[in-house]
Amino acid sequence: MLNRLTIAPPHVGNPGRHFLPVFFLLTCFIVFNNLKAQDCAFFSGTADFSTTNENYYFLPFCDKITISTNVANYSDPEENLYADVYIQISFGANGLIDTQLDGITYTGSLQPVNVDYFVSGPALYRRFWFAASDLEPGDFVGQSNIFTFEVLPEDYFVATVMFPDVRFVHQDPSCGTNPLVIIDGTGDNPDEHIYFQLRETPITGSVNSLLGTRLNPLSFTNPYIEFKTIEGTLVVDADYKFNGGTGKTQLYLMPGAKILVEDGYKLHLQNVDIFTCDKLAAGIEVEGGALLNADNTAFNDCRFAIDAKPEAILELKNNSFTDNYIGLNLDMSQGSSGSRRVQFNTMEGNVFKSDLGLKTPYAGMPEAVEYRGYCGIRLSQYQDFNIGKNQTFLSLANG
Repeated sequence: MLNRLTIAPPHVGNPGRHFLPVFFLLTCFIVFNNLKAQDCAFFSGTADFSTTNENYYFLPFCDKITISTNVANYSDPEENLYADVYIQISFGANGLIDTQLDGITYTGSLQPVNVDYFVSGPALYRRFWFAASDLEPGDFVGQSNIFTFEVLPEDYFVATVMFPDVRFVHQDPSCGTNPLVIIDGTGDNPDEHIYFQLRETPITGSVNSLLGTRLNPLSFTNPYIEFKTIEGTLVVDADYKFNGGTGKTQLYLMPGAKILVEDGYKLHLQNVDIFTCDKLAAGIEVEGGALLNADNTAFNDCRFAIDAKPEAILELKNNSFTDNYIGLNLDMSQGSSGSRRVQFNTMEGNVFKSDLGLKTPYAGMPEAVEYRGYCGIRLSQYQDFNIGKNQTFLSLANG
């Protein structure tokens, strides 16, 4: 998404600093003619920002923000004035403290000379300073830079909207301290805002320990759309339902993340979108005696979207399994004789396919991957398998 392009008028500091007394200029011209007069030249520039996703939406811990800038020295070449400029790139959000913005991380190659914070109205900003130095006079092409940023899961980043801000200012404060504002993140223009898709730091641990704080304690009787990021292993040790209602609950799994449904408990997924960023997740493991009910749910980007153990209970209807290494893994090798199967209460209308290609394996994943998923359903020592009704398999390496 290309979000903002600004062309600013030339900016100048204190012009009096450029003129030597006449008598000094006459007597010392030959000696000093080739020296650079620094800092206080006219300059101007442009900037724009973009995010990985379109329509102003941004996924923390996954998407990147790109800021592109150009700054040029507009002074007369005969004056021999070289511009030294700071590029200030800031990101702000309302109602935060400084440690909550520490997750905004610069990932580019040009290192900042300083990182600090400032307050404007109700918003706190994390500001990165970059130096553009020795810009030649009359060079209207200028110096171009591309800066990339990520938002990492550090502390609690709970803002729903973030405000990017770009300014240019003289490195030498005696040239003037008023910045040239290119993208004004301190204003109210919604075209200069970034809207977060997920608004919480990752959850991990057990459902029981998270009920009432990070998970809905009335998930079956009073469901609502949830936007959760899962890191490590989320253990389902109490019955729980993710219910998107008429929308879609989103579960973003970080690399290698897993949901483990323990023996004796139920996990219900209705209208849920499960996905990752650039690496695969482990997926959902269902122990023997545990129940997984999934209806109209999108299982994406996992090693095993569902890894069902012997005597697990599955109810799968109208789901899509897309870009997983394996959609449904049924390895019964650890089951005893006569129990090497899964109890399917429902198995109907599911689609197993490759679409955009598999993401890269997470650290420690034993298999290598190719563009297509390995297969939709894999059986190992399974007794009396019945594939159910109306299953579809598309663009898979082995069906």
